[in-house]
Amino acid sequence: MIKLFQAHINPSNRSLAWLSAFYLSFLTLILIVAIFFDKSLSNFFTGAPEPIISFFQWTTDIGKSNWMLIPTFFIWLLTPIIGFLGLKYSHYWKARAITGLSGFIFLGIGLPGLATNLMKRAIGRARPMHLEELGATYFQPHFLMDKAWTFQSFPSGHTTTSFAAAVVVFLLAGRRWGAVAFILAGFVAMSRLVIGAHFLTDILAGSLVGVLGALAVHHLYILKLGGFRIKNGANHVQWYAPFKLHRSKR
Repeated sequence: MIKLFQAHINPSNRSLAWLSAFYLSFLTLILIVAIFFDKSLSNFFTGAPEPIISFFQWTTDIGKSNWMLIPTFFIWLLTPIIGFLGLKYSHYWKARAITGLSGFIFLGIGLPGLATNLMKRAIGRARPMHLEELGATYFQPHFLMDKAWTFQSFPSGHTTTSFAAAVVVFLLAGRRWGAVAFILAGFVAMSRLVIGAHFLTDILAGSLVGVLGALAVHHLYILKLGGFRIKNGANHVQWYAPFKLHRSKR
C-alpha cells in the first residue's frame, strides 16, 4: 500500500514503470483465477462450517456504504451555512475542518462505489448462485436494462467500499489505524466469498477499484480542493484553517 501510494503521488519514470508492471500482473492474475480457480474456490469457501458462515454473514454488513456515506454527506452539506452561524473564529475554522473532512470521506468512499456499480451493470457477470447452470465466466451486460442483482457480480461493491474506506483512514489517521482498517476490509472481502455473493476475482477487482478510487479523490483534493499537501514525498493533512488540525507523515 505504501509503495502504491508513493507511486501515485510521485509520478516519476520509475514509479510509472512500477505501476505499469503492477497493473499488467494484476490483470493477468484476474484472468488466470477467473478461468481456472474461481469455480473451485467458490465451492470451497461456501462449504465452510456453519459457525464460520454465520460470522461472515454478520461481518459482511460492515461493507455497506450507507452508514458511512449518509452522515458524511449531510455534514458536508453544512459547509455553506457555517459562516451564518455566528461562531467564534476558532470554532468557525474547526467547523470548516469537520465539514471538509466529511466531504473527503464521502467522495473518497462514494465515488469508487459509484464506479463499481456502473461497472457491475456494464459487465453483467453472473454471481456464484448461478455457478452450476452458467459457470464462473458467464457475462450478460445490462448497463441500460433493469436486470436482477444476480448478474452484478464483478467487481464486488462491499469490497470496493471497505478498501476505499481503509485508504481514507490511512490518509487521515496514518499507518497504525490504516492497518486496522485494511484488516477489517480484508474480513469484509472474505465474507463475500464465504456467503457465496462473489467470486475471488470479484473481490480482487473490488479492492483495486476501492484503493485507486480513493487515491484519485485524494489527488483531486491535492490539486483543486485543498486539505492535503505533499511535502518531501509525504502526505500532510491541513484542513481549511490557519493552524494544523492534524498532520501525519507516512
